[in-house]
Amino acid sequence: MSEIITIKYKTRKDYCSCCDQSIKDAKTSEFKEFDFGKEKIINWQDWKQYKEFKEDIQEMVQEYAFETISFFATSSDERVFIEQPELNKLVNFVLEQVNT
Repeated sequence: MSEIITIKYKTRKDYCSCCDQSIKDAKTSEFKEFDFGKEKIINWQDWKQYKEFKEDIQEMVQEYAFETISFFATSSDERVFIEQPELNKLVNFVLEQVNT
C-alpha cells in the first residue's frame, strides 16, 4: 500500500489584495498536483469516528484537502478547485489507511 497519494487541483485568483479589487475575467490554472502523505493524514484527525458515515468522511476529507492545499501550495488570494473524482480518490485512501 502506498504511503503517498497525489491529488490534482486547479486554482484561480479572483481578487487582488494589492489593489483591493476583484479580478475581471479571472483565469483558472492548469492542473497542479499535491502529494498527501499517510502519516500526516492519519495525524490530522481521528478518522475512525467518521468512517461509517459516508457523508461525514467525505466532508472531513474535503475540508482537509482544501485547507492543506490552500496553506501549503497557494497564496491567500487564490481559490482551490478539486474535482469530485480526485476527492473520492483521497477518501478511499483515507479509508484504506484507517482500516489497516
